[in-house]
Amino acid sequence: MRVSAAFDSNLGFSWCEPGLALRAARAIHRRVRPQSELEEHRRLTRQAVEWGYHTVYTPDWRGPDALGLCGERWQASCGVTGGGINVGTLVSPIPKYPNPAELAQRALAVSQSTGGRFILGVGAGDLYRPAVREKLGWTHASLADLVRDYLRRLLGELDAGIAPGLKRPRIILGALGPEMLRIAGELTDGAVISFSTSGQADWARSRLSEGAERTGRDPAALTLMQSVPVCISDHHDLARRRLALAVLPYLQGPDLPEKGAARVGYRGQIERLGFGDLLDEIDDLTRSSAATETFLDRIPDSLLDQLGYAGSPKGAPAALAKLCEGLDEAVVRVTAAQERFQSASMVLKSLRPGPQCDRVFPAHGPPQGSSLRPALAQTPTTH
Repeated sequence: MRVSAAFDSNLGFSWCEPGLALRAARAIHRRVRPQSELEEHRRLTRQAVEWGYHTVYTPDWRGPDALGLCGERWQASCGVTGGGINVGTLVSPIPKYPNPAELAQRALAVSQSTGGRFILGVGAGDLYRPAVREKLGWTHASLADLVRDYLRRLLGELDAGIAPGLKRPRIILGALGPEMLRIAGELTDGAVISFSTSGQADWARSRLSEGAERTGRDPAALTLMQSVPVCISDHHDLARRRLALAVLPYLQGPDLPEKGAARVGYRGQIERLGFGDLLDEIDDLTRSSAATETFLDRIPDSLLDQLGYAGSPKGAPAALAKLCEGLDEAVVRVTAAQERFQSASMVLKSLRPGPQCDRVFPAHGPPQGSSLRPALAQTPTTH
């Protein structure tokens, strides 16, 4: 199994950081030293290359220029290895780039500047929300049809604009439910799943293969990967707190739903893991404008253990191997605990490819003799 790294622009320091003083201090630091955080990411990228990580990904949010960061990270990696490391977004949400021609143009520019080492991750984002589709004027079709149409147009633009001598960037689709996985198999080079239990890898690969068979593609050529948030610290409680802070936005969602409304996206996935009551409690706390610390107190270790890893360096390889069993690529989503660079560096060091991870990581691809079960108790049932 390949091991890659993903660096949020804030290294997992969620936008809902507790404490006004901490938020103010970080805002001042960014204003006084605007290049300091970028240099931090360059240093971490160089470490990832030195320690043998396969690819460095950038999660793409509304604010930061993720594609620009990919270029910066590739440039930094060139000082360590000839030709640089593979870089990519994981993932760029469609509502942020509603015009596929514009996203294709930017992706081609990064691909050309990196010598073809760019991977474009794409996802539906919050396109499942009716208000978002209405704002974009995309109310005429289902979510699956909108994503499929967008990908076809994006691929057409990429193929038409690719420079001579280069292949188009690989496309990875963010997918939680069965139809998105099938669409990934139909049109893209693979899928990235999130917050999935180890037993769901076989199920996800089966759906990916079904999509590939629809269009006569080879399922063996597709990549199935998972992004896992990891926070390393010898202070166990601090690491758990930081991991909880990093996943809290996924529990809350982009807006407050009506009571009893069906859960979709990441919240739907959390509910399928058996934590629907927790989501109800999170919604009630949101309605009462509770403090961030109150939310963090409610997130149980039993959920955090299914979403990522927080703890000492020693336990990290086995935990990641368990969470990503049966996958082709594990993406370590670096979550800092205290001092950003040193803490993030500890994550990279704890999971660097090599003997310490080879002892617990499975071989590349699905385990030999594994069965592609048609259904699991916690199998996703929505997009």
